[in-house]
Amino acid sequence: MVTKAELKILEKAFMAGLTGTYFQSESKLAKKLVEDGLLQEVTSEEITCFGMMTVRHLTLTLLGHFIYCDSCAEE
Repeated sequence: MVTKAELKILEKAFMAGLTGTYFQSESKLAKKLVEDGLLQEVTSEEITCFGMMTVRHLTLTLLGHFIYCDSCAEE
């Protein structure tokens, strides 16, 4: 069972994926979700006007998508 606080983080990651933005968090709860397999850390490299930039961010795993979408169906 996922807590409301964990669902809030999953929601932020889900919305970031939809809008094409990055979800970044260093919180203990986000790290726990990575350990549980609901989030994964991704490193992306992009060329910007300042040169090459490396961005570390979190995305939902397949399990994270399932759990988040299942919680929306219950509401």
